[in-house]
Amino acid sequence: PRVRVPRRPCQDVCTTGGLTDALLQVLAGELRPAAATFEAFHSLWRKFNALPERFDVDRGKLHDTLAYYPLRPELAESCYALYHATRDARYLQIGAEMVTSLNSAARTFFGFAAIKSVRSMALEDQMPSFFLAETLKYLYLLFDEASFANTHAESYVFTTEGHLIPLSTDFHGPGPAPPTDEQLSAYGVLQLRELIARASLPHGDCIEKGQLRERARLAARRLEAERRSEVEARQAQDPRKLVCRTPASS
Repeated sequence: PRVRVPRRPCQDVCTTGGLTDALLQVLAGELRPAAATFEAFHSLWRKFNALPERFDVDRGKLHDTLAYYPLRPELAESCYALYHATRDARYLQIGAEMVTSLNSAARTFFGFAAIKSVRSMALEDQMPSFFLAETLKYLYLLFDEASFANTHAESYVFTTEGHLIPLSTDFHGPGPAPPTDEQLSAYGVLQLRELIARASLPHGDCIEKGQLRERARLAARRLEAERRSEVEARQAQDPRKLVCRTPASS
């Protein structure tokens, strides 16, 4: 059956906003409405081999000036979300069709180009960064079941810009690297004492500043050893886990 684009208070449907609705419906567990919303915009993709920025619902035609497709990710992202929510293989087929369309309509010698108008399929001389960061990322993940993002889907979430962030509040890096000997030479007494305290070492017996600096060097070595142990422990738990690395002090 023919899928109708859902009507809105205005006669023009904004494809980006409509597909954001589909994503929110998936997150809310409203899979049937989400699938219907997705199908409406997917029907536009099938019609034009791309997704125009606006579509005039009342007249059933492209918007006069907003007929371009800047390689936006929302259709691919919605397809990815619906597949993982339903495991319906049809979304894999749709994703494959999108890949074919992008390769045939937007691929150039140096990459991919935004489509100036889906009427003529003329290309712009640009490729938005979000095409790599989001559009291609979601299409890739749609088919790569063994990827880190898919096998750890319960522990991470994508931001609106396609960045992967952990849900756990205890996720953190190994902390800042302790100061080098050269940096310590510029430390004042208070800074030296704070560094020594961080390493849980005493400093009350250090009368001269030189003694304090030697104790601070010992503290820096201890802190660096603790940092390395923390990194190794995290990698032992999961070698693929994202661990923030900072250069080791010399």
